[in-house]
Amino acid sequence: MKRKGVQGMPMEYIIGAVIAAVVIGTLAIGVVKFDLINKVQNIFPSFGENQSKVEGIQLIRYNIADEITQYYDGNDWIDFSKTPNWNVILADKHVYSAELVKDFKNYYYTWKGVSYSPAYQAIYDSRGIRSNLISNPPLEIRAFGRDPDKTMNLNRGYVYFYQTASNLYYLSLEGTLYSWNSESSRLEEVSSPIVLRQYGDSVKKWRDDVFAVPVNIRYNQIVDENGKSTDKSENGMYFCSRKIGANFILVDLSKPVSSNTVCA
Repeated sequence: MKRKGVQGMPMEYIIGAVIAAVVIGTLAIGVVKFDLINKVQNIFPSFGENQSKVEGIQLIRYNIADEITQYYDGNDWIDFSKTPNWNVILADKHVYSAELVKDFKNYYYTWKGVSYSPAYQAIYDSRGIRSNLISNPPLEIRAFGRDPDKTMNLNRGYVYFYQTASNLYYLSLEGTLYSWNSESSRLEEVSSPIVLRQYGDSVKKWRDDVFAVPVNIRYNQIVDENGKSTDKSENGMYFCSRKIGANFILVDLSKPVSSNTVCA
């Protein structure tokens, strides 16, 4: 004998209807939740994963002191180290951190630069460190590109110059001038206004004149909508760069120039 429920309806029908309503409601909530998550992910591309593709913006920068490469996602600067395999797609360019570090180091430390005057003669040593020999008085200048020497308090990007072994100076990225103390084997800040006037401005100019010539950057060119790209060009493309703050070199990859461009 069947049990009667509301208004004589069999209890089995009532229980079945309740179960069906619960199942349908659960499915509906799931669909709405899935759609909501998709919408949130479309608004925030980095939701739940490292962002590795940026549309429209092609800004990169290189930290001279730390050798860190970053790209701009429209809101923040992101380290390449936080992306899968240390690479990112910027519009139609697939950019790799390892190649960027090589390109920026080659640019900053082996720069052949615009000619100054007959008093300047560009020379290069086997370590690929950018240097110039200046006459009247003879003064050798080099940009330090090797690993930091914590004992000496010496960092990458410092410029060192000397006339004799006992007259050795270093200019930091921030513009502070140091002299080498052979007794303590440390760098000490120079306070002499005579030395600062004699060397400070001219050495800063020599260091920053590198930005008058374009940097060569290699990357993979995206050739179709599926993300297929060419191999990294050995020749690369040229771009003007800017120094930002004390440590950063900024490049806009959407603005290529010719190799002989004089950058502002």
